[in-house]
Amino acid sequence: MATLRLHSLQSTLTMDFDRMPYLHPNPQGVRFGRDLRLRGYTLSAEELRAGQTLTVTLAWEGTFGDLTAELALVSPAEHLFHVPYILDAERRPLGPSTPFTLSVPPEANPGLYLLRLRVWSGSQELRPRTEAGETLGATTLRPVWILPPPGPRVFQPMASMGDGAALGSVEAERVEPGRLEVRMDWLARRPLPANYATSLRLKGPDGKLIAQEDKQPCYGFCPTTTWPPGVPVRDRRWLELPQDLALTDADRLEIVLYDRPSLRPLGTAEFPLAEVLRER
Repeated sequence: MATLRLHSLQSTLTMDFDRMPYLHPNPQGVRFGRDLRLRGYTLSAEELRAGQTLTVTLAWEGTFGDLTAELALVSPAEHLFHVPYILDAERRPLGPSTPFTLSVPPEANPGLYLLRLRVWSGSQELRPRTEAGETLGATTLRPVWILPPPGPRVFQPMASMGDGAALGSVEAERVEPGRLEVRMDWLARRPLPANYATSLRLKGPDGKLIAQEDKQPCYGFCPTTTWPPGVPVRDRRWLELPQDLALTDADRLEIVLYDRPSLRPLGTAEFPLAEVLRER
């Protein structure tokens, strides 16, 4: 079993995906707006397990006034696919030393996650900038690793997806007018030989397709060849919907696990939307 590294870690390393998509030191700090600089930060741990808590303390220099910051623990899929793949987030007023506490959800998958930082002055976001005044992308701190849980999570199979995998709990939630979040638990019964894809299909009462999204689980960050047999894997996906769509209890959600090169389905499950939809 891997050993957790729980010592505090001080750093000035950051990156952004627009201009400098690699970790680099910032000896002069990271500039936000005109007068604010992130001078560095401390992590309470580099590695965590599901259910544990990470403390991140940010060191700032400048005039604070009504400034606030949000620190979020996110999947790399957030940036790559423009989806709100957030495990936890906290927003706090800024001061010279600002601590944030982020919790790793019990169902979080093992892997690398990013710490994404955003700053506001009132309702206006302050973008990070270079010393020359060029705008950077969203600032991320050094990543953290989430390790496999020490024991198995409860898994209730709802559908068999071929002879190698099973689909467990399914929940859907309309997080905004044009987007439906779908959360699925998967289980490999044996090592899977290929990186399969999944298709999410929202259908109307007449069977007509309303929306569809085809990708690997977790947007490719939990491929099926990495699923440990007998260990549940949580997949979160977002279906883009028509803005004016009125969901009904008679709509249906279809989930298909399939082989990408041949498009051969390995298993299909379909649920009345009324059974899986959760109200926010």
